Amino acid sequence: MRVKDVRGFTLLELMVVIAVVSLLSAIALPAYLGHMDKSKARTTQTSAKAAVADLQVYLDAYMAGDPYLIIGDALGTQSCVESSIAVTTGNTCLAIFNQPSVVTYPAYPAGMSTVISHFMYNSKYKGDKSAFKGLPLFVTSHGPDGYGQVLLSPSDSKSIVVLAYAMNSTPVFSQIVTAR
Repeated sequence: MRVKDVRGFTLLELMVVIAVVSLLSAIALPAYLGHMDKSKARTTQTSAKAAVADLQVYLDAYMAGDPYLIIGDALGTQSCVESSIAVTTGNTCLAIFNQPSVVTYPAYPAGMSTVISHFMYNSKYKGDKSAFKGLPLFVTSHGPDGYGQVLLSPSDSKSIVVLAYAMNSTPVFSQIVTAR
């Protein structure tokens, strides 16, 4: 009977392979993590740009005293919001959207913070979250760990400043949305 000569890898060969794989991992991992952070920053910037269009709709409705629709709860229930003077102007939720009003907002120029609040509720119930920490995407104050969030603040009685922060205190997106 013949015995086959079966040779495996030597310890030295295995150590060389492990060293090469470790070196490649040490090079690739930081690059991968850097791309992940850039991707999250880009997501935050894109979300802020999309918010500009949505905020424009809210502001235009607010200035005109028209009702607007929001997602009112975690179940995704659509809610209609109308101006506090909607009955006198005829721009009620029932007249425009054929549904009852669930809440009102103060008529222009007193309701900017309420409109921002409604936008934030709508965003929260849509599931918009920060790509970095899973915190709410839209906020009204920017804290030290608020990277990946979009700051909304009234500029005047008909404008909202939109600032998106990625990984530091420098905004990656800045725009003022003004009612038409």
